[in-house]
Amino acid sequence: MADRKPRDFSDINEFAQTYAEENERLAAILVAIDKDIRVIHERYAAALADQAMLVSCCRGELIDLVDAARHLFVKPKSQTVAGVRVGLRKGQDRLKYDDEGKLIHRISTLLPAQADSLLRQKIEINKDALKILSTEDRQRLGVKLVMGADEPFAQISKSDAEKVAASILEHVSEQPTPSTGVKND
Repeated sequence: MADRKPRDFSDINEFAQTYAEENERLAAILVAIDKDIRVIHERYAAALADQAMLVSCCRGELIDLVDAARHLFVKPKSQTVAGVRVGLRKGQDRLKYDDEGKLIHRISTLLPAQADSLLRQKIEINKDALKILSTEDRQRLGVKLVMGADEPFAQISKSDAEKVAASILEHVSEQPTPSTGVKND
C-alpha cells in the first residue's frame, strides 16, 4: 500500500479515514479491557497490597535473622530452605572518601602522571549557545544552522473520553487502598 502513489488528496483522505476508524476500534477494545481490569483490580487491590506488605515484612525479618546468625553460614555460605535461598554473599566493593573536591586535588598533586586515568573530564558542546551565536562566528567554527524540514506524520488526536480515562487511571493509581493506606503502583 505504501508503494502506491496517491492520485490526489482524496486518496490520502480515504486512508486517513480508514486509519481513524481502525484506531477507534482499537480504542474500543482497549477501553473494554481496561474496564475488565479495573473490576478485577478493585476486587483484589486490598488483598494484594496487604499480601505484598506481609511478604516484604517476612523477607526483612528473614534477612535480619540471617544477619544475626552469621556463624551458621560459614560453610556453606548459603542454603536453600523451602525453595528460599538464604545466607551470605559478598557485597559490592565500594570506594569511600570524604570530599570529592579534595580527592581530585590530591590526585592532581600527588599522582599527576596518573591523573588522566583517575580523573574524567567531560566536555560537551552547548548547542543552545551555538544556535544564538552570530552567523559569522558559527561560520568561523564550521557550524551551519540547518532549518528543520517538513516531515510526514500521522497522529490520532486524543478524544475527550481518552483524556478523561487517562486522568482517571492516573488518579486511581495515586489513591491509597482503603484497608492499608498503600498506594496502588
